[in-house]
Amino acid sequence: MEPLRFEFTVGCPVERAFSLWAEQTTRWWPHGHSVSAEQGLTVSFEPRAGGRIFERTPAGDEHDWGEIVAWEPPRRLVYLWHLRFDRGDATEVEVRFAPHEHGTAVTIVHRGWERLGAERRERNRRGWGGVLPRFRIAALVESDELVIEDWTGERGPVAPLHVHREDDEAWLALEGVLVVRVGDRDVRIGPGEAVRVPAGTPHAYEIAERARYLIAMTPRIRELTARLHEPGDTEWGAYASELLA
Repeated sequence: MEPLRFEFTVGCPVERAFSLWAEQTTRWWPHGHSVSAEQGLTVSFEPRAGGRIFERTPAGDEHDWGEIVAWEPPRRLVYLWHLRFDRGDATEVEVRFAPHEHGTAVTIVHRGWERLGAERRERNRRGWGGVLPRFRIAALVESDELVIEDWTGERGPVAPLHVHREDDEAWLALEGVLVVRVGDRDVRIGPGEAVRVPAGTPHAYEIAERARYLIAMTPRIRELTARLHEPGDTEWGAYASELLA
């Protein structure tokens, strides 16, 4: 049975892409794609051949997901994978990172379906579909802390022209079309496409066609967004931001 194979690029250097995948997994991994499904869990790769891949809940409970086969930073990582299954039913995941003109080319080969069957393979294909967009958008935002949210909206403007002085922000379209104003240009993104707004860049965005999308932001931007949906005026400067429109 053919392995699952995924190829894409991320807008960061090879060293950061490897680190984000294997050393900063908690920043982007969806908590629902785990054993406990608990908010606040952490994901760890022990950095050596034979090392564990596991989650730790806020209460300290640990659940194994897999085992490192090859640890070769920053270019290659191979591991056995048995999230929610016994180790005897593990598959093998190989991830390669290579320099690319737009950052890093990532190639994933997920093999070992012969005795597990097509249904398990298809389930994992769908699982990757929910995980990989989060990794791709996380690679665009430079921040020690990161909030990634899945938003849906109808056609129309969403955010007026504004600027975040110290924080990056990024969008990745899952369905529909977004138009993001980045400085003096409009960037139109459809399914699978992403755009980053670096700190200090005036920007706005609207939905051109009913859309579902990921937005990656710092906790400070998330707090500002929440405040804007509450009654009363918002002091943008308290969030190192400014409304320009």
